[in-house]
Amino acid sequence: MKYLGALGAWLLLFPCVLFGQDAVPAAPQTPTGYSALASPTPTGISIASGEAQKPFVPVPGEKVKLEDWITHPASVTVRAEENRTKPGVWLSLISLGAGFPQDANLQTAYNTSFHFGLGMGLRVSAPLSLWLDFSLDQFNNKNSNLTHDNNYMLIGLGGLARYRFLSSDFSPFVFLGPGLAYNENRSTVPVVDTTLNTVTVPINGYEFDFLMEGGIGGSYEALNGLEVFLQGRILWDLTSPHFAGIGYTDSPVRLIPVEAGVLFSY
Repeated sequence: MKYLGALGAWLLLFPCVLFGQDAVPAAPQTPTGYSALASPTPTGISIASGEAQKPFVPVPGEKVKLEDWITHPASVTVRAEENRTKPGVWLSLISLGAGFPQDANLQTAYNTSFHFGLGMGLRVSAPLSLWLDFSLDQFNNKNSNLTHDNNYMLIGLGGLARYRFLSSDFSPFVFLGPGLAYNENRSTVPVVDTTLNTVTVPINGYEFDFLMEGGIGGSYEALNGLEVFLQGRILWDLTSPHFAGIGYTDSPVRLIPVEAGVLFSY
């Protein structure tokens, strides 16, 4: 019996010795409080399981990266920067300036014009926008013998494409497009109707024509959704010789308005 017991113990231990296994299984290890980051390709970096990830705050003056938006919670500062870099789709502008005639008759017979501009636009992409542009130039006569006591007004309505070259706050831009023009010669001498007790300022001539305009300028985003700009344009108004003869204007009328204004995006 003594030999049979020893033989049984040897038979139990032999497979463990042969295959390199422990006879008694090891006890499971106690968790240490740290966990590895879950990743298909482990990096070997671990963080404490009880630590909270700090919110992302961008450094002033640095551009915010796309991966920072994805991997970090958005703080108030981040949201403000995100909104600033996402301008509105709809645009509008208003401008004031002066129009400088480029032909002999207007230069001789009329003063520099008062220029007023309005526009509504649609942002197609970050640099490109399409505009419906309204402009008014009022010329007061300075030689009644030549103008036959007329003032001259030009109203333009154009479809323009505007391209902004840079994504920074300040950027140069160009614009170009065709349009229609309304030209009017209005008398400077009022007419009094004693029968109806009315006073009118008669229109001595008017005409609708095609026009073409283009220009260059610079804009600066002073606030979120608000730009200030300075621009100059060249305008060709294809007036007829007949209309030009009424108030001593030119055919065609060539004009350079210089204007300053504000642009809103929303």
